[in-house]
Amino acid sequence: MGFEIGLIYATILSLASSFLATLIATPRIAEFNKRRGIVGVDYHKPGRPEIPEMGGLSMLIGLSISSMVILVLYPSSFWYTLSFILTVLSVGCVGVVDDLLGLGARVKPLLTFIAGLVPVLLNIPAYPKIYEGYLSVPFGRIRITILYNLLLPIGIAVSSNTMNMCDPVNGVMAGSSIIISLTLLLASLFTDRFYASPYIASILGCALAFYIYNRYPARVFPGDTGTLSLGAAIAYASVIGRLEFIALIAMLTQILNALFTLISLGGLIERRSISERPVRVLDDGRIVASVNPQAPITLTRMFTASRPMSEREVAYSFFILTSFSCILALITIPLIPR
Repeated sequence: MGFEIGLIYATILSLASSFLATLIATPRIAEFNKRRGIVGVDYHKPGRPEIPEMGGLSMLIGLSISSMVILVLYPSSFWYTLSFILTVLSVGCVGVVDDLLGLGARVKPLLTFIAGLVPVLLNIPAYPKIYEGYLSVPFGRIRITILYNLLLPIGIAVSSNTMNMCDPVNGVMAGSSIIISLTLLLASLFTDRFYASPYIASILGCALAFYIYNRYPARVFPGDTGTLSLGAAIAYASVIGRLEFIALIAMLTQILNALFTLISLGGLIERRSISERPVRVLDDGRIVASVNPQAPITLTRMFTASRPMSEREVAYSFFILTSFSCILALITIPLIPR
């Protein structure tokens, strides 16, 4: 019972500390970056205003503080917590370099893969082990001890980069992360894997706080710092809770968006080098799909193919589709062995 109470306290305070730290840090980081010219162009608004970029640093702060809270309240989680925050910070560093210097389309996935090796290395000295090397899938478990060590960094790289590719309009990445992390939190409860809940709660907390500033009209952008690190956090929290299959289903919207984009472009291409944008902005601010066959195919382009949509409508379309994916993920819970 003490074990469960400790986890409940850790979960609640992890969410609260992550939320408050991100809420306080975001406007300060946004102002700091704006003064130093670290800004991004809001392409989907008339006039293309410049918005402070790399605001995802505040989410890294929130996740770091919540991790310290977890260690204090639940000391036996040392290896889980250490691997979680070091993985997220490692991927976050890749995002910082990309935001400041720009990384090639092939270099970024490679570096996030390398960052994803952190938990593999930490699992060697960890006792008890952070992960045992098997996947919980519908109707059974798959034991892949050696292969899992390769699939783990691949999963972290895929999750972080698909989240990075699915932030087309104000609030989509943060809002989708709220829906996905809430789904994983419910899944950790329903599958008796509540020991992963403090980490998932920390993701939910920082995403909620950041959404307040990133929703339409955005006052700050997460940058690759935010999108990559939050994607990695979701992936690795699901590993801690053995919720990989559920997380995969929950992120189907982000995965499909990435697949459509990559297939239409013929491979990995840095978005800064794409000459034709998938959508264009009308004089009244509505977004409409590009008719140029060279433009990449994205979910945003699909949403606006039949009629022009406001930026809010596009964001809500992503939230609805993500919610549908998450409902499918929750439906699979009774099929996953406990």
